[in-house]
Amino acid sequence: MWLLGSCGDSSAATGQTAGGSTSGADTTAGLGSTDAASTTAAAGTTADSATTGGSGSTGDAASTGDVGPIECDAGPPGTIRVATFNASMSGHEGPTGLVELLSGDGGKAPQVAEIIQTVCPDIILINEFDHDADEQAAALFQDKFLAQPQGGVGVVVTYPYRFVPPTNTGLMPEKAYDFDGDLVPGEQGDDAFGYGAYPGQYGFVVLSRYPIQHEAVRCFQTLPWKAMPGALLPVNEDKTAFYSDEELAVFRLSSKNHCDVPVEVGGEVLHVLASHPTPPAFDGPEDRNGRRNHDEVRLWRDYVSSDPNDAAYLVDDAGVAGGLGPDRPYVIVGDLNADPFDGASVDGAAAQVLAADRVNRKVLPLSLGAVEASLLQAGPNITHEGSAGLDTADFGEPPGNLRVDYVLPSTAVAGAGVFWPQSFEAQAGLVEVSDHRLVWADLDIATPAPIPVRSTAVPLDGRPETIRQQETNLGNLVVDAVLWEGRRSHMSAGAPEPVIALHNGGNIRNGTIIPVGEISDGLIAQILKFDNKVVVVEDVTGAALHELLEVAVAGLPSDFNGPFAHVAGLRFTWDPKAPPKSRITQLTVLGEPEVDVVVDGVLQPGAGPFDLATNDFVAMEGNADGWPLGSFASTVIAPSIRQSLTEYIEHFPDETVPASEYPEGMNERIVELAP
Repeated sequence: MWLLGSCGDSSAATGQTAGGSTSGADTTAGLGSTDAASTTAAAGTTADSATTGGSGSTGDAASTGDVGPIECDAGPPGTIRVATFNASMSGHEGPTGLVELLSGDGGKAPQVAEIIQTVCPDIILINEFDHDADEQAAALFQDKFLAQPQGGVGVVVTYPYRFVPPTNTGLMPEKAYDFDGDLVPGEQGDDAFGYGAYPGQYGFVVLSRYPIQHEAVRCFQTLPWKAMPGALLPVNEDKTAFYSDEELAVFRLSSKNHCDVPVEVGGEVLHVLASHPTPPAFDGPEDRNGRRNHDEVRLWRDYVSSDPNDAAYLVDDAGVAGGLGPDRPYVIVGDLNADPFDGASVDGAAAQVLAADRVNRKVLPLSLGAVEASLLQAGPNITHEGSAGLDTADFGEPPGNLRVDYVLPSTAVAGAGVFWPQSFEAQAGLVEVSDHRLVWADLDIATPAPIPVRSTAVPLDGRPETIRQQETNLGNLVVDAVLWEGRRSHMSAGAPEPVIALHNGGNIRNGTIIPVGEISDGLIAQILKFDNKVVVVEDVTGAALHELLEVAVAGLPSDFNGPFAHVAGLRFTWDPKAPPKSRITQLTVLGEPEVDVVVDGVLQPGAGPFDLATNDFVAMEGNADGWPLGSFASTVIAPSIRQSLTEYIEHFPDETVPASEYPEGMNERIVELAP
């Protein structure tokens, strides 16, 4: 079935199980946050005639004995279905274009409605739905399309409550600025707070069967980008700031809007965290959109953080500061325009919310249609690192199909999936309405997400007699964490992206083989007794890299050879029979293309320089291990190597070190020639 979910019954998405729908109750109007720079308000009025049908398995008309449309139902008992869908209902002739379209035949609206009726979410965020201050487009879409059976579904879905916030897309500042750097200020779209050919383009709407607490909605439409500590503000190739101080004083972080929409479900309040960050494309070498996308995604990570200091900078449009607070159920929804592994987004952008505090990482939304599409289309999909089954968007070439749409709750999840039919299924043609697919999850909001236990599926070798003189899987795990940290954090520290990483064996101090099982905070502290900082060392020459590795193996064999180097992003071969300082026979920095630094013991001219990640101890001038890095510039990118290792382990599925990536007896990176 195309509605395959990793823990769910596919029949749940077809309305064959009980759901958590509400009846069409009181539908009082409300207002969300306003924008002083705009004439539009964050309207939060409820649906019009769409509220009269109620909901449930048959609808009000059927319950009175009259023949009427059947209300869809889905999800296991005790759950609510939450969905997100970039429906691509933008790009019309001006701000009234969508209203005019929906007043007529609706264009693609019947197909969009059929998808929503099929999946039958209780709460849905629709991205790329043009905003109008009077909410005419939302009302028309609900009344004419969602509340009427479409295609062969035979059911309707009514939403008594909706929230339609204003958007920064197409919204021009009062003064003309040159936000895109083309020396032509005040251009509609390119110099708006968020790209849009007209005000309201690419907006979004939240529809709900459950009451929305409009008075408690928090939006961050006007939050300045520069307010975020460590923001990835773009810089020119000459390292000067891309935006002027005057521009940064007004330029906003959110390309559209970021809204916390509280929804009452029984006795609980679910915080629906809705947004649509800018695509990480359509810019120049300064990567202003990629960096903005990263920080737009980060906003939600900071908002839900258990550390209130992370959200201290967040001041909403009503002037209220701070984040969500502990223990409140939430779900992050939207087209985030960031894939965890592939595409053009800044490294680590999606990982920020996938590893957010309390987020449920156990249930993944899958579809067989995505797998089929990836196989049939091939192209860049062949080289992707991420699982094709998790893709939610079909972008063609490049970048291929990606996972960019998310439903990430802090609650228990009964099932999840993606509407992506296989080519032979009756509704396969519906996906042509958008390059994105609807993603859904069934939430038990009364139950928090299970707390994962950080663990390893393979014994990890940290014995002194191995960790200080040969490659081990624990050494590789630690140095991979250093490189991972370097690649995700270098921008915020103003450092170049490292291509390789090295870590000294003497810094790994647990002294034993770690058995299969839990990796506690205490064990992390034993592995890394000295909680060093992670640094990026810049422009290390090929000669210095060669010398470093000669130092690393010069004292072998020895159980106390602290300088021994565990490596990531490179491989080398050494000869124990050769005299010290002339033992490295081959050294290659991996990548595209690979760079041979040493061949048959000879340093190759012109190899390097390389930016590398390591710990601050061995980066110091005159360090006890003798690594020759002190003469090169270095930048601290992370304050705690323990935290880097912790979060690296947590980024794996089930927060478990996989045996497939870290098998026992590894010798793929460091090869010792036979004596």
